[in-house]
Amino acid sequence: KAETPAVTPAVTPAKTETGPSLVPEKKSGGPADAIRETSAAAPSKADVAATPADPAKEEKPAEAPAAPAEEEEDETPYAADDMGREAKNEPGKKDFGLGAFIAPTTIDGITYNQIRLTPDLKIGKFGMGLHLRWIFTSSVLYNNFEWNFGTWTNKDQKFSVSDMFADILDKFLYIRYGYKGEKVYIKLGNLDNVTLGHGYLVNRYANTFSYPAFRRIGNQFDLNFPRWGIETFHADWKLKDLRMYGLRLYIKPIKRTLFKKLAIGGTWVHDLNPTGRIHRPAVVGVAGDLDLPLINIKPKLFTLTFGVDVARLGTIASNGSKLDNGMGLAAGPFGHFAKIMRYKAEYRRITKGFTPEYFNFRYEGERATKPGKTFLDDLNFTEANGFFAELGASIRKMFDISANYQEQYKSVGFPVYSKLQGRLRLEKDLMKKIPKAPAIYGTFMYEKERVGDRIPFDTFTDQYTVITMNVFIEIKPKVELNLRIQRTFVPDSS
Repeated sequence: KAETPAVTPAVTPAKTETGPSLVPEKKSGGPADAIRETSAAAPSKADVAATPADPAKEEKPAEAPAAPAEEEEDETPYAADDMGREAKNEPGKKDFGLGAFIAPTTIDGITYNQIRLTPDLKIGKFGMGLHLRWIFTSSVLYNNFEWNFGTWTNKDQKFSVSDMFADILDKFLYIRYGYKGEKVYIKLGNLDNVTLGHGYLVNRYANTFSYPAFRRIGNQFDLNFPRWGIETFHADWKLKDLRMYGLRLYIKPIKRTLFKKLAIGGTWVHDLNPTGRIHRPAVVGVAGDLDLPLINIKPKLFTLTFGVDVARLGTIASNGSKLDNGMGLAAGPFGHFAKIMRYKAEYRRITKGFTPEYFNFRYEGERATKPGKTFLDDLNFTEANGFFAELGASIRKMFDISANYQEQYKSVGFPVYSKLQGRLRLEKDLMKKIPKAPAIYGTFMYEKERVGDRIPFDTFTDQYTVITMNVFIEIKPKVELNLRIQRTFVPDSS
């Protein structure tokens, strides 16, 4: 039965870091809008023994130790900005938080009480969060199927190993080792911000769109080495059938010359049953990408990398016949400047049947009606050209803000499609630095498609608009009010 969660404030004890939320965390994220640098530790100077100098043989001063090979200071060849990135723990440091959510919820017209506890523990690179939920009235525990651990709630009370493991997995909000961009990154549970490559196909995908009403247990597994790496994800292991998964492999094939940092990648994404029906069309996305760092004035004073993406998106009927196919091309520079600023600018060309960033944070809410539908399908156009531009700024432990805008044209004139996104994250540490500022922090996101033709911002709210917020308000020490809101709009019938 589908549960309709009530958007109700819930009191939660304060904790150092907020856990995963409905708002897709900025992942590594968005389109390749940042160059992440892993700085190698500077070599220590050699100790020089204090011995008398021989005037006859005066030695030249010892040369400083050679710097590490430039290849070790690797620009990770996939998109990553700082919006929503999991804050790294200091080695060996422990961090524990406990969230308590109390709110009513309505299921099939009946109002239930709901208590949800989300303890969160981080030790160095290891992190784990639990999801403990009870939905009940004075006489019945509605979600007893989540607590039977293998015993089906039927007359036979048959034991099921698969159900037992599903119930155990369901109690974990996430289990994580490492951080995105490190050599090894593993995560199981809620996926809040999945981006593959530059994000041209998969950009900030989240399996938490319906959380906490509906839990999906996915996983990510990444390997990131100087000359090659992989990124993978699977959307939900709770379903019996393999559902939606993605894979990206990249290599740096050239070891010398100007092109030694050239990275070439390939991506495959497959949603086997987006509609959930028996005669289901599958959605398949294939992409190739490359990026070449050209300028790197450190530390992030100014960097410039040129990237290219070519992708194909199609739907396939259950009998194997192709229903629709479309292609997309994106090319342009991205990088950092002034240490805290990041930028990206792209030329984009698409054909009917293709939408950039098709698998995004709204995908789980639209997937049942989305297969084979792109914005060009509603228009009498078969192709369009346009641009994408993004600008952002980030100061660690203080704030992160970014905005991007894109337009597509059939020819010179008014756009046939446009999209605006804005994201803001305020950290609790920032609020502490502002005298008498209210202790309010969290994430805010605004997204609007088909912004307008003649008047770019003729209206800020319509059926193509989504506003999401995950806000924490400190009521008193160690007690905070947590508001998670996602608002959509329907057309005015008039």
